[in-house]
Amino acid sequence: IVYTGMTESEEALLFAQQTGESARLTPGDKMRAMIYGGDPECMAFLKATESVGLKLDYGQRRGKYRLGCIGTAFEEFKRVGADLYKEALSMIVAAWQLSRPHPVDETGRRSWRSAPVFASGCHPAPQKTAKRKRNGDPESLRAETVQGVVRFVELYHGEYDSRRLITRLHKTDPLTIYREGRAMGVNMAGYKKYLYQVYCIYNGSSKKKVLPMKF
Repeated sequence: IVYTGMTESEEALLFAQQTGESARLTPGDKMRAMIYGGDPECMAFLKATESVGLKLDYGQRRGKYRLGCIGTAFEEFKRVGADLYKEALSMIVAAWQLSRPHPVDETGRRSWRSAPVFASGCHPAPQKTAKRKRNGDPESLRAETVQGVVRFVELYHGEYDSRRLITRLHKTDPLTIYREGRAMGVNMAGYKKYLYQVYCIYNGSSKKKVLPMKF
């Protein structure tokens, strides 16, 4: 089928709806097309992500300032809504000092096919050094960490102490949530194994301000 007389936005939305083995899109490709096409939900997701100082990485690579787990993050955004999503991401940003919040740039969409990963005004991530630094560690934006923190914030909203969560996460290697979660195997299903890691990090060995297990 050949479509003619379409605007670039309409073309982008059609591209995002492609199916089939030969036209399977990555979540990043689909999100970029949907945003350029003006999809309201995807635009809201972009705005919420950028409001906490992060950028969507349509190439889905982890890096400072870059959120590469677009599929997972978008599903969590749709499930919990913008407010809880932003609250959870702000915990990650503050804990590992990824970046400072900055104004959202909603202009300059030159072409949905060649749109840059970073909107104008965002500084590129510094080069990695041989020794991984905890502050701004790209590993803190793994899908497992994002999902675990979002689920924790949702489940214990109004109960958890944000300062305590930030402090406890900051003292933890970002890879801990991923590694310890995977090590649980089938002992805990799906997202719960990563939620459990955040829960354990938050409670620690202290007997004060301990949250009850709800999952």
